[in-house]
Amino acid sequence: MSEELKPCPFCGGRDLQLVRALSTGRYVVECRGCRKQVYLNSVECMDRGNAIKAWNRRAGDERMQMRADYSA
Repeated sequence: MSEELKPCPFCGGRDLQLVRALSTGRYVVECRGCRKQVYLNSVECMDRGNAIKAWNRRAGDERMQMRADYSA
């Protein structure tokens, strides 16, 4: 599994940090470009790998895959 985070969906920045919130044990992605913080609140996001998967998932990813499957 790739440990690389996709760019920030707000500003496109790549200077991201994945940190664990002390209060909840879940992960937070912080963008140093636009200073946004995204809290990954799902219970699955207590695991670093799952938190990365959640951050990298984007709306429309499934639709793009379906289009690729049907265009063949």
